[in-house]
Amino acid sequence: MNADCTHRPVQRTNSHLGNRAGSSLVHTRCGTGPRLWILEKTMKRTCTRMMIVAGGLLLSAAAYAGDDKASMMDTDGDGMVSASEHEAGAKMMFDGMDANKDGMVSAAEMDASHKGMKAGAHAMSSADKIKAIDTNGDGMLSAEEHSAGSAVMFGKMDTDKDGMVSKAEMEAGHKAMMEK
Repeated sequence: MNADCTHRPVQRTNSHLGNRAGSSLVHTRCGTGPRLWILEKTMKRTCTRMMIVAGGLLLSAAAYAGDDKASMMDTDGDGMVSASEHEAGAKMMFDGMDANKDGMVSAAEMDASHKGMKAGAHAMSSADKIKAIDTNGDGMLSAEEHSAGSAVMFGKMDTDKDGMVSKAEMEAGHKAMMEK
């Protein structure tokens, strides 16, 4: 509070919090108060959280975007995806789909992870995708089944058999799989 300020303090609340948490006494004319730092601290925390969430959403979108899977998986930046890069990217995608972290992905979890992707990117249903590589027929996708299916897919996409998949090969491979 300003030592020379004689104005009456007014209680202000953060209405978005729905209570008096983070409220502060603010002088109506000079704008200062002994608990103004609480409001500033609350705003900084809120902004930080919003930036973290927004960053996470952007990373998720980049990781799962159909058009840019090759760029996401190409960790060494050489314009090609090696088998090991593809395997690491497939593991990251599996981990992202496994919402309850039980080591299995259901069709519902896969559907939820695909929300927000552009329409038409996933013409094949999640249940059909799982059925295609579900070796034990339990209707769920284990990490091992996903890894094996991804390795088979990598082999199919590598049309020139050089052990690397280009962006064009990956896009063509995913498009062919979705049309089945």
